[in-house]
Amino acid sequence: MSAVSAWVDGLRRVRRAPALVILVWLCTLAASLPPMLAMRDAIINHLDQSLEADAAADGVNQIWMEEFRGSSGELGKSLRPDVIGFATVLDNTSALADTGSRPIPAVVAGLVFLGVVWFVTPGVIVRLAADRPVHARQFLATCGACSGRMVRLAIVSAVVYGALFFGLHATLLDDVFGVVTRDMTVERTAFVVRLALYIVFFGVVAAVNLLFDFAKVRMVIEDRHSVLGSLSSAIVFISMRPLLAIGVYALNVLLLGCVFAAYFLVAPGAGSADWTMWFGLVVSQAYIAARVFTKLAFWSGEVAAVQRHFGRREPVREAVIT
Repeated sequence: MSAVSAWVDGLRRVRRAPALVILVWLCTLAASLPPMLAMRDAIINHLDQSLEADAAADGVNQIWMEEFRGSSGELGKSLRPDVIGFATVLDNTSALADTGSRPIPAVVAGLVFLGVVWFVTPGVIVRLAADRPVHARQFLATCGACSGRMVRLAIVSAVVYGALFFGLHATLLDDVFGVVTRDMTVERTAFVVRLALYIVFFGVVAAVNLLFDFAKVRMVIEDRHSVLGSLSSAIVFISMRPLLAIGVYALNVLLLGCVFAAYFLVAPGAGSADWTMWFGLVVSQAYIAARVFTKLAFWSGEVAAVQRHFGRREPVREAVIT
């Protein structure tokens, strides 16, 4: 079985499960709605129908935006020009690459979203593995049955990712970069060195992400209770079929890159208080839905790879999904 066939099978499974895309999209909406409404109220109160309201409605009013950030606490700090359109993607990528801090409301919303997604992940994987409709009661039963082991896996993954972003990142991008470029006089060479270190770092992050993804898949579809056993089985599978496992992952990374590229081409700017505002809303939500589809494609392709390799399609216990 090739990586391409597993990847295509995964895409088809996600396409046949639109309810999963809607579910995860609703999770993003539920996590972002409270801070979004709070931001809306803060903006209305600050403008207070003043002359600045018309100027702000016509596009980006930098002077008003700086005043708003200075008087609206942590919530106001998240309103910047780089949260508009594709600049948001670049800003988040930059923060991820350099372990930059994020506004507290954004962090809280992100943690809520991650918590909800981690809870529904077993049900999502079971639905993708079964490749047929699963009743809501059975979906929630699977999520509940796997919640304890998913929490344990989440703790392990948090420790590992913490070591990567707060340990390895500083070692590579601060210590190693400083030693290598200490006597360099050509800025271009220093840039190439830093770029190479970024590639090494994110290569390690991708490898860890691949490992935890397959651990989740094998934990759920094989009904494993041990986190260490799931991680070990994921390592064994990746070692046995590296081209299949890495190939499926790489193809989904390429798909994610295509989503970014498409959003770059159509992402609107600030716009004004007319139809362009609603167009921007539709485009941004379509982008989020595409991101959700891609995330599900990662899991679905990995599920297809594992099932085809072991020659069985039925996930977990029959009592859970039938």
